Amino acid sequence: MDISQDLNAGSIVFSNKFDFNTITTIPLVLSSGDGGFESSQIQGTAGFLANGWQLVNDSTSQWFVGLTGSTGASGFGAYISSDGGKNATYGKTSSVSWFYRDVEIPPYPKKIDITFDLAVGGDSYYDKLRVFNLPTSYDILPGKFIAGHLEEFSNKDWNNYKLSSSLNFSTATQSRRIAFAWNNNNGQQLGDSCRIDNISINVDCAYQNLNAPPIFDKPGQEFVLSFPEQKFVKKLVNFHYDTLGLNTERYLIPYYRISRDGDTWTQWLNVTIYFEYFTNIDSLDPFYLEIKWVRKGPSDVGIIRITEYKIEGELERQTVEDGGTTTIPKNESIVI
Repeated sequence: MDISQDLNAGSIVFSNKFDFNTITTIPLVLSSGDGGFESSQIQGTAGFLANGWQLVNDSTSQWFVGLTGSTGASGFGAYISSDGGKNATYGKTSSVSWFYRDVEIPPYPKKIDITFDLAVGGDSYYDKLRVFNLPTSYDILPGKFIAGHLEEFSNKDWNNYKLSSSLNFSTATQSRRIAFAWNNNNGQQLGDSCRIDNISINVDCAYQNLNAPPIFDKPGQEFVLSFPEQKFVKKLVNFHYDTLGLNTERYLIPYYRISRDGDTWTQWLNVTIYFEYFTNIDSLDPFYLEIKWVRKGPSDVGIIRITEYKIEGELERQTVEDGGTTTIPKNESIVI
């Protein structure tokens, strides 16, 4: 909040223009830990759960953790094996095997990035590694093939890949299920199966900063703005704010309340553009002010954002005698 006051003009302005441009990348899975199967170096099928992954293996070609799945630059990786984990092979019986994990998405997400190292053989038409971004309600079953993957891979030497997908923009946390599935048919085996290592999952989020805009995504949601103690403001004369996302079905109603001591408050009152209920402030008596916006309207669809606000007031221009010391407000601009 910027507070600027001009003693010569006898005015004070409270204002803020919110930051809509800051993007923060938040890591959810690290390639040096769970994503590289290095947090708990346990081989075999138990290595998935030990590193926070869920395993759903079919009866033949199955996922394992071990040195065989590693790029060579790290300890362990995941790989498909049809001989109990001895080699990166796949069988001639059709199979679909999975490993996955549920991740919690912070508020205001823009996109999710899934990065990994991959080497995969197989018939380019029938045998593939597929990557999914699914709702957590999706029931993953062995041998069950589904559509809707982000990307599929076959016949690739070791390489690094990055897959990005959008997320539902929300002020609340949400969860997604990130899944890797190997699928092969009952034809001839062509080359090694699949090896994957160094998985990282990151989310880009907006508004993860101190000057984030207030966002309202459901009816009844509130945002309260608290002002510091004021000693020389005799009245507030104008109130203005700009928004994005308003329509006749969703809108904001502003309220205000004041306190003389910071503990006991008046009831919430409707703010009019000229603060007609808030014009007789005794400038010799300090006060505290809070502004509250509440989302109203029948629609629970869409988001409203406050982009900026501005409150103008008049300063008490006479001096105040305090034990022989003359105290006057200063011309200054501060940010809190």
